[in-house]
Amino acid sequence: MTIKHVPLKLTAAIAILGLSPLTLGQESASGLSYGLDSELRYDDNIYRSESSEKASFILAASPFVKATFLNQGNSYQVGYRLNYAEYFSASADSYDDHEFSADINHRFTTRQAINAKVSHKLLTEQRGTGFSEEPNTLVRSPDDYDATQFAFTYFIGAPQARARVELNATRDVLSFDSSYVGDTRDYKADQLGALLRYRVGARTDLLAEYRNLNVSYDNTPLDANGQPFDLDSDEDYYLAGISWELTAKTRGEVRVGRSERDYDDFSSSNTHWEAELEWRPLSYSEFVLTSGRESLETYGTGRFINVKKHSLAWNHAWRGRVSTKLQAGVTNDDYEDSSRRDDQTFWLAEVFYEPRTWLKLSGGVAYNENDSNFELVNYERNLVFIKANVEL
Repeated sequence: MTIKHVPLKLTAAIAILGLSPLTLGQESASGLSYGLDSELRYDDNIYRSESSEKASFILAASPFVKATFLNQGNSYQVGYRLNYAEYFSASADSYDDHEFSADINHRFTTRQAINAKVSHKLLTEQRGTGFSEEPNTLVRSPDDYDATQFAFTYFIGAPQARARVELNATRDVLSFDSSYVGDTRDYKADQLGALLRYRVGARTDLLAEYRNLNVSYDNTPLDANGQPFDLDSDEDYYLAGISWELTAKTRGEVRVGRSERDYDDFSSSNTHWEAELEWRPLSYSEFVLTSGRESLETYGTGRFINVKKHSLAWNHAWRGRVSTKLQAGVTNDDYEDSSRRDDQTFWLAEVFYEPRTWLKLSGGVAYNENDSNFELVNYERNLVFIKANVEL
């Protein structure tokens, strides 16, 4: 499904130069709230290519609206967001994406509660990413796709109980316009899971979790020899871990275990982990370390992408209304059932200024690099940006 571009250049420019709360509505505990996120950035390699670099200024605007209803500790919310970007030097890459969402948090009793979410997004796969990541003269414009998600979690046990259980189910459905690779990318992914939290201290829980992820493609693609290349898979996760918040300075959650991904004619077993650690040496300064492994669907190479990623961020509030963020990280992508390996690095430096409670201004620089044994996908990319974010 494709939606034509809308003329938001003037709106975004006004947002960057200065925003008035009178144009954005009002917010209360229950009711409507409005906002606008805007950005002007310079990207020196919009196609993420080493052989055909192209630079462009990009003007982006993301207005959104949310309707919220609160009742006796329960919340119900529906929302819409438009993400628009205009490329000054590559008009064919301009896009507008649309996101619709609904979210319910409801507690039936002190021991039972649910969270239910549904979203439908009309998105754009930009050139230089996904199936067009390698230089390809046949790709004349970005590809559009729909992403729909249904997510449900059932909580058993009072917040103060020693043992608490979370049962969850998620369905993701992706459907591409597929203008240049046919319809071989459309798939649905169903996940079922159960998580046990067992309290062993005032602020410490032991964790045990099982997940099953089933991915089913609508059509079977063909390999280089014209033979069917099965991408349907079934993946099981077996995890154990711990979460803690010992003091106001330290909190974290770590899960470690195994994952087993099976195809009709191929299988892969991996160590799996998910970790987030926060250390706050001062009330206004925080370090956040994240590390994890995940499985991503392939972009045409191998069966799936075995991703390992690590990052460290430092958030610091200075005097007045100024704060900063420094972040760096590395990602290793192994394309299973293929010889391809990608090593990505990135860093980010951003300064924030809040002249009003409803307005946040920021600016910064970012860098990322991909170093692969498939030389066609190597690149370096620099970004410089300024942002204005409003929510009322």
